[in-house]
Amino acid sequence: MSTVSNGSPPRSREPLWAAAADLVAAAAISTTGVVSKGLLTSSLLIAAHRSWLCWFGILVVSRVLPRPGGPSALRHGLVGGSLFAVSTICFFAAIRLEPVVVPVFIGTMLPVLAVPMEMLRRRTLPPLRDALCGVATVLGVMLLVSGGRVASGVPGLLLSVGSLVAGTLYWLVSKRARDSGLTSLNYVKWTMAVSAAVLTVGAWSVRGPDIWPVADEVPALVWLAVASGVGQSLFAWGHAHLPVSVSAVLQLAVPVFAAPLSWIFLGETLTAVQMAGAALATGAIAVLVSKGA
Repeated sequence: MSTVSNGSPPRSREPLWAAAADLVAAAAISTTGVVSKGLLTSSLLIAAHRSWLCWFGILVVSRVLPRPGGPSALRHGLVGGSLFAVSTICFFAAIRLEPVVVPVFIGTMLPVLAVPMEMLRRRTLPPLRDALCGVATVLGVMLLVSGGRVASGVPGLLLSVGSLVAGTLYWLVSKRARDSGLTSLNYVKWTMAVSAAVLTVGAWSVRGPDIWPVADEVPALVWLAVASGVGQSLFAWGHAHLPVSVSAVLQLAVPVFAAPLSWIFLGETLTAVQMAGAALATGAIAVLVSKGA
């Protein structure tokens, strides 16, 4: 085995690649809130159509037909897919009621919930550097999204909190699924299939058979599926190569990307305080990622 000059084995580059993958995933997912804001279709239908298109795309990419992937794949897929469905419909519904940054603001609490829960389960503590970067990132993102308008209605706030709770549980299930040895494509394939089924049943119960997408909105729905499929697959892959204290914080890059996109394309507020928060979060994420270099 090749060694470096001091005789120690070379450092693995997987953490760096996983961190880069998480940032690409965050950039892709950040576009979904901006794109969905301009659609006229109901939030429930948007979520259902996106999940079906995403599931189909993953099947094409993986070149496999839907088949059982073992008890572990089925179990994680059922739990993860149900949680993803709840998180998705709450998020899209909140987007309709409030500016994009409001549900994203609530979503910044994911590491605050996920990291202590996972640390408690593993009975470990994150490295001091990871913890400090996480705190700085959370503070930066809170400045970023709270520097403008905050939630003005109880429904939007409750939906955002619902998306946060379901999203946190989904993130923890995803981490365990990857730790169990499931491939990211196999896990996301099952997750999207279950999510699509749950959302379709919900849409059918509300609207009856009138659940087909509007032709003019198909390109936007396809983009939502592509962005979500790529983002969730990359996040799932990164889970296997990063500690929980790092992968949870890297997901906070989503609002860092979403805020300027909503400012450019939707005309939403981006103040000096928000830009300062974005700079703080970006710097903390850069320090966190650099540890894998």
